[in-house]
Amino acid sequence: MLNRSAAPGSASARPGSRRDAPRTRPRQRPPQRSGGLTTRAAVLAVVVCMLSLSLAYPLREYLAQRHDIAALETRVAQQRADVAAAQTAIARWRDPAYVRAQAKERLHMVDPGERQYGVVDGTSAGGSDPASPAPVPAPGNTQPETEAWFGTLLGSLQDADRSGSAASASAR
Repeated sequence: MLNRSAAPGSASARPGSRRDAPRTRPRQRPPQRSGGLTTRAAVLAVVVCMLSLSLAYPLREYLAQRHDIAALETRVAQQRADVAAAQTAIARWRDPAYVRAQAKERLHMVDPGERQYGVVDGTSAGGSDPASPAPVPAPGNTQPETEAWFGTLLGSLQDADRSGSAASASAR
């Protein structure tokens, strides 16, 4: 059943071609769900989650190390400033005029031939009266006039024990 009117080599000249095939109804596609999650989208979401989870820990460690490095750089800068200040102080102390000035200021030393005067203004930081001098022990006396702190503590404990036992005896 060849169609002789068709040119040789054309599609209709071959047996089983579309022209010879009976006409059928075109295939209908299944209805698509709108808004649903497709398999590709689910796989993509899983891959993105896995990548984010696998990169989270290294990223956190990287940021922590950057913070540590910044803190250490700040510390190094502070220590360099301290070293520079110490070197400046060493250079000052090598100067004899500075040493002499510090001795006069801090230790109240005087050069030979100079006189030093002390001025009392009537007030003191300790709250004691400057007019009454502090007691000076006698030359042969090695014991201070006041009792040591542990002696005072021991005496107060003994007094408390005596008053506590007297109170408990009167309660009986």
